[in-house]
Amino acid sequence: MAPSPASPVKMIDFLLVGHSQPPVPLATLVTAAIFNGRPPQSIAELSEEQYAALKAFLQLGFDI
Repeated sequence: MAPSPASPVKMIDFLLVGHSQPPVPLATLVTAAIFNGRPPQSIAELSEEQYAALKAFLQLGFDI
């Protein structure tokens, strides 16, 4: 099943709990090399480089 507005990709940041609004599109995550073509099918660890790239897209309602 591919991610869609009806079935979006969920992410959990165990160090900083919150929801990114608006959600980061899968195409953006792939282009930024955070994911490699498709999202993980279970909980996955991001490298420091992947997390640094992801932080630029997060809008959690406060500064991170």
